[in-house]
Amino acid sequence: MLTCGRVARSLAFTLLFATHLLGQGADELSVVEEYFGPLPTKISSTFDLSRVKTLPGANAAYLFRYDAPEKFLEYRTLMESDDPPPPLISEDIVVHYGFKPTVRVVINGVPTEPYIAAAAPYVGRHHSTSYLAYKDGGVRMFLNGQPGEVRFPSYTNSLFHNRTGVYAIIVPDKDDKSGKLKRLIYNDREGPPCVEIHDLVVSNFGTVGYIATLPTDNKQHLLLNHKPGNPYNGIGQLTFSPDGQRYMHAAATKLNGREQLVIVVDGKEQPPIDSIRNGSLTFSPDSQHFAYAAKLDGKWRVIVDGTPQAAFDDIQGRFIDFANEGVRVAYIAQQDDKFHLVVDGKPGPAFDEVERRDNLFAPDGRTLAVVKQGTQWSVLCDGEPARPFDEIRHAFFNSDGTRLAYVGVNKIAEKKTVSRVVIDGRPDPEFDAVDRMTFSADGKRFAYVAISGEQQSIILDGQPALEGFDQIHTYRFSPDGKRLAARGARGGNEWVELHNEYKTQHAHDEFLAFSRLLPLGLHFSPDSKHLGYWALDANEQYVLVVDRQLSKPYDRVLPDGLEATENGAFHGFAVRDGELLLVTSGSIDKDPNSRHQILAKAAWDEGVRHEGNGDLLQAFAYFRKGAAFGNADCQYAVGRMFVLGQGIAKNEAQGLLWTRRSAEQGHLRGTANMGNIYKNGFGVPVDLNEAFKWYKQSAELGSPVGAHRMGEAYLYGTGVARDEKAALQWFLQAARQGNSDAMHMAGHTYHYADQFPRDYRQAMSWYQKAAEVGNTYSMNNIGNLARDGLGFRANQDVAKQWFRKAARLGSEGARDNLQKLLPAKRNSRGMYPWFIKAKNVGRSTTTGGPGHDPRISLEFNLDVPLPNREQPTSVSIPAYVFTTAELVELQKSTPKAGRVKLDRSVEQFRPLTQEQWTELKESLPDVAIPIAYPPYLVIGPQLSKMPAGTKLAIQDYLDSYYEREAQK
Repeated sequence: MLTCGRVARSLAFTLLFATHLLGQGADELSVVEEYFGPLPTKISSTFDLSRVKTLPGANAAYLFRYDAPEKFLEYRTLMESDDPPPPLISEDIVVHYGFKPTVRVVINGVPTEPYIAAAAPYVGRHHSTSYLAYKDGGVRMFLNGQPGEVRFPSYTNSLFHNRTGVYAIIVPDKDDKSGKLKRLIYNDREGPPCVEIHDLVVSNFGTVGYIATLPTDNKQHLLLNHKPGNPYNGIGQLTFSPDGQRYMHAAATKLNGREQLVIVVDGKEQPPIDSIRNGSLTFSPDSQHFAYAAKLDGKWRVIVDGTPQAAFDDIQGRFIDFANEGVRVAYIAQQDDKFHLVVDGKPGPAFDEVERRDNLFAPDGRTLAVVKQGTQWSVLCDGEPARPFDEIRHAFFNSDGTRLAYVGVNKIAEKKTVSRVVIDGRPDPEFDAVDRMTFSADGKRFAYVAISGEQQSIILDGQPALEGFDQIHTYRFSPDGKRLAARGARGGNEWVELHNEYKTQHAHDEFLAFSRLLPLGLHFSPDSKHLGYWALDANEQYVLVVDRQLSKPYDRVLPDGLEATENGAFHGFAVRDGELLLVTSGSIDKDPNSRHQILAKAAWDEGVRHEGNGDLLQAFAYFRKGAAFGNADCQYAVGRMFVLGQGIAKNEAQGLLWTRRSAEQGHLRGTANMGNIYKNGFGVPVDLNEAFKWYKQSAELGSPVGAHRMGEAYLYGTGVARDEKAALQWFLQAARQGNSDAMHMAGHTYHYADQFPRDYRQAMSWYQKAAEVGNTYSMNNIGNLARDGLGFRANQDVAKQWFRKAARLGSEGARDNLQKLLPAKRNSRGMYPWFIKAKNVGRSTTTGGPGHDPRISLEFNLDVPLPNREQPTSVSIPAYVFTTAELVELQKSTPKAGRVKLDRSVEQFRPLTQEQWTELKESLPDVAIPIAYPPYLVIGPQLSKMPAGTKLAIQDYLDSYYEREAQK
């Protein structure tokens, strides 16, 4: 052993080396960080992260509210506790504010749809997830993201079986008006109504078993996968075999008019018994045999496969043990105040006491017991007692049963004992105490922690190996048994030391020092070549350490530790900047056929799909996952969404970070967006020169966006001297690459140039090209050219045609231009033209639908004649829309709280705002037709079935109708 002085010198030198290693000398570990979702922005360093349910390297799921990112949801989240405000009453319509869905389940980084309420999710093997959520007026069970069909108002107990993915809950019976009945639901399969349900157990085969009292006979039944068995007066102790195919339970029944107790095995009743020892129902490891301890005629017997063995005064019931081959049985029995180890029905020698043990057989079939005779304890192996001690602790065999180890303790003085390990019958030296004995996986090596005074050491194969610790937190053998790593404290710091090939490697090569004690695990790779663990660096941040290389720091790590992969990497869950990350050692493989790049491409495709569907939150989640794998497209998208606050809270600093990463890979749009960031000051001071540099780099890489921005820079003189000719050249370059904004700006430059002669024909040409691909600014400008007769003869009809086209697409400029063409009088503007023939107008009052902000709207109907049809079609023209904020103000201002008076006069009708127009058009794409005049949108359920030509005819009729009425 090291002397105290030697320990001090070793520590001093090693601490200096470790500080150098952590501060400067350690190589940085290359890692892949897979995005697993956002985490609360305001959590303390001691917050319990176990609310994130994880399986290392497989799944992570938790509850989160994106509208309140500083809060961490509990395991079970119900509706918000605040009472809703009183309803707003408008004539006979009552608008309830209700609860908005805000709770989401985040599964592997991707959020679900929002729910009003949800319960804590579970994750299982094989990428299975389960949770409960309030949907469609009730709670439903969600399995792998898909809602079940069974709906229920609430639930009580729940159980999740990790191995099989079975999720079971108990719910009130919705068909029972008395409120006394309940049902069990597992994986969306609903069981029969029950009076009581208990002993819910899931077998390793996936069979769901529970004991329930059925209302049909008021008897207890065992239900397997909801199928009830025979009725009994009472049932208990349901037990499945290890393979999950067999079952056993106790049951009370009447035989010959007398109450009897029977054991039911696979549905077959065994002979009656007087009583059963609680917890004694046991199957053999191969599931072929069963045993239990029962009382018969006043004596206790173990019954094996239905055959009673010898009778005793008592049986230590729950310690019945089968040998691995499944035929032999051992247990502890008491007779005449003496105890015996009974093997195969034959009692061994009598002892004053036999220690209760779960494992009475060694893997090789030998028996093991710890027995007391007088004041001395001995280990009894295959009936042969070993050397006695005052106390025996931790007797156990290695994996194949060929080696036996235990701790013998002797008292040497009042409150003073010494301990020594006995391994293979050979005693090791004495120590003050011995702790944590273990064999290597192959059983050839043996180690334990020895305590002497204030020092702790690892004893390996009888010899001191790793010494001089104040405390050893954990140690571990490598899979091949040739290496042993220990983690512990010395002098207030934490150290990791490695013992290799029966010799300690040079201590200075394997010590690391950290600023705080971390009782976290040590992990070897399957090939035993690599060692990994979490540690705190000098800045109190977590780092992943693999073979003395340190990763970049993290704020927190999840308590599940690390997992070693087959290829020698390590992964575990960590937190940085409010994000949950699966951290895996190793670099990102740039091969397009690698797993990482395949996952990145799939994430990009999913993100594009969700963004196209308007699901920005889910789009962001997929883009973020792809960005973590280095996909430049995803990095660009994440940067853009962070800068603009699309689908995620606005964060310009993160936007700059991810946009720069995409630009550094030469991403065309990412490079252009770097120019936008510096031009607009998104997370950085405005720097027009820097913006110009990025725009130029993007344009030179071939980006039409970059070329367009270069044109703007020269046109407006931002970051460079103003030069309209240079601007036009860049606009033309981008326009010829298909950029519609550049097409418009090329036309705009020809239209309004002052550094060279204007060319209205060229302007019209480029405006038309942009208009063909939907550019409303160009449509409006074509109308301006036609109206003013620039380059062509003035034509008001052509101008109006283009203004209408742009207005129907939402151009506010075109709408203003159309209004200017109408008579300048009160009854020709706004909603007035619709009211000129008020007798032909029907009126109605409606409220906002599910999922929308509460609103009150008034709308009236108009019959529209259709070409080649005898009957007109009716459309609704919406107006007078209250937003949520306006409703709140109305509640405060109305004399009678919550009541709003609507007299339906024309003064109260007003067009839709641009925001309302956009929302209605997008939420009702098949039944809403945009028009060019207020309210800019008409609605009709029958419109969804009409061909495009008919819809165009309706638009033309309504716009012409408005214009005619405005002229009156």
